[in-house]
Amino acid sequence: MAGSTNLPRQIVTIDLVTRPESLNRATPLLALVLLLSCTSSACIQTTLAQAGELSDGSRFSSWFFGDAEDWIRTTDGKRILRVATGLAVLVPLSYFDQQESEAALNWGNGGLGNFLRLTNHAGGPYALSVPAAVFSISLMGNNEKFQDAAFTSLQAPIYAGVVAIFVKTAFGRSRPEAGRGARDFNPFTDINSAFPSGHATAAFAILAPWTFYYPNIFTYSLLTIGTGTAIARMERQKHWLTDVLAGSVTGLTMAYWLSRKHQGEPARITLSPSLGRRGMGLRMSLKL
Repeated sequence: MAGSTNLPRQIVTIDLVTRPESLNRATPLLALVLLLSCTSSACIQTTLAQAGELSDGSRFSSWFFGDAEDWIRTTDGKRILRVATGLAVLVPLSYFDQQESEAALNWGNGGLGNFLRLTNHAGGPYALSVPAAVFSISLMGNNEKFQDAAFTSLQAPIYAGVVAIFVKTAFGRSRPEAGRGARDFNPFTDINSAFPSGHATAAFAILAPWTFYYPNIFTYSLLTIGTGTAIARMERQKHWLTDVLAGSVTGLTMAYWLSRKHQGEPARITLSPSLGRRGMGLRMSLKL
């Protein structure tokens, strides 16, 4: 647990499933996100300048530029094997893409529809204004842990977004709304293709760092917003099941790796398929 060296490390398991019935209870969590979203996007332009004015703010620029080099330098056979394992898990799950996409058409009814309309914006083009605003506010105080968490929440979606764009271009998968089926791929033809979901990637990358810096029931519940974003993208026929699963894992993985690195802790991640009454998806285990 963060903040204590005497307590044993915890294993947190996150199930990324597609059945949305349990999301109705999570609507109040959006209040925080909506409040922060009202902050002007101009804060993004002033964030780095404010960080530079801190006496010890150089760590942020060091992290932002140095972490990419470290990610490339530390990539080894084990990391490549984990990526290959994740892709291999998605192959059998892709069998459910078409039927889950058709089922998703009915997920926008009732109160759940309102929830999905709101969470759809959590990974949208203006989503970065939220962590940028929080980071700017954190610089007004002296809580370094909060500053680090806020910075990681801003850095993670940028890094994960670069990865997502590269993968989107490489796969060139058609979106459900195109009507060409779940197995239509045109590699290196479309930077805005379906696989993986950029919205899901961004939403989980923004929210997940808070669970790694401050692991508690509230921060864990914030991931419900990311789950809502993933489901909303399916409901709007923008993505297939495996698109949002891949995006969610990409955002979570980048957030976890950066959080552990900034806290001086090793990252431990395992992936496995999840099939059961609640739905089908991926199970990710993270060592805190």
